[in-house]
Amino acid sequence: MIQGVLFIMAAGFLLGVVVVIIGGALGFVKGIIDFFRGK
Repeated sequence: MIQGVLFIMAAGFLLGVVVVIIGGALGFVKGIIDFFRGK
């Protein structure tokens, strides 16, 4: 029972980290595209 709860918490934490990394990467790419369009 305890292991299942810890696993769910760890999975949720890892999912949050992945979402933040992907969101940051997309924002970074969008910034580069906007920079080259602005030139």
